[in-house]
Amino acid sequence: MEDIMFYSQELYLPAGCFDICDNLRPASVLELFQDAAGRHADMLGSGYEDMKAAGKAWVLMRVCYHIDKMPDFGSRVTVSTWPRQGRLDFDRYYMITTPQGEVLVRGSSKWCVIDLASRRLLREPGIIYPGQGRDSADMPSALRLRSPENGEKAGELHALPSRLDHNGHMNNARYADAVQDALAPGETIEDFAICYEHELAPGDCAQVYSCREGASAMVWGVRSDGCECFTARAGIKKP
Repeated sequence: MEDIMFYSQELYLPAGCFDICDNLRPASVLELFQDAAGRHADMLGSGYEDMKAAGKAWVLMRVCYHIDKMPDFGSRVTVSTWPRQGRLDFDRYYMITTPQGEVLVRGSSKWCVIDLASRRLLREPGIIYPGQGRDSADMPSALRLRSPENGEKAGELHALPSRLDHNGHMNNARYADAVQDALAPGETIEDFAICYEHELAPGDCAQVYSCREGASAMVWGVRSDGCECFTARAGIKKP
């Protein structure tokens, strides 16, 4: 019997998923996650079009992942995902494995539902899944992050047309590009977590700051109105 609460897709990892050292780019991992989540939400009757028709939208609050083993350049993988029933917010889990089942990447995310007209959180989102999903005991938790008090300027993040998604704001994976750009070229990220605080709308710009905390780098963005738009932590693999 098919488990409708579990979705998986086998695919090749294209060249664009990797950086100059053939390591998975954080943005590519998030894109794989969001594509699988979107396809599964469609199957469950809570996809983009279903939500739009009801005047609602999913909003990603935070996401994280851990790399157990770096996939090979151009390799074939299976991307799997499953959600867990929530009330105000909803957890979703991800796994990237080899076709033989070896775990490469484990991840999780937390979502909420907003009213499209007011852009406010819905306290009764009306999302009911036909089950609870699979066990998540071995999965990382997408926890809230706090930015440090001080950091060095690491760049700017502009909400250009090429970076927007169909919800009309900066796509979540583009923030991950800003995090990677704040690191030294070739550094291998094996743990990644990001929290989305305030959206970047078309034409917005954020100042990006970073600082090191041991083997991790903290990276965050501040809009021109002083609101933080994201906070991220990248765990760097030791050489």
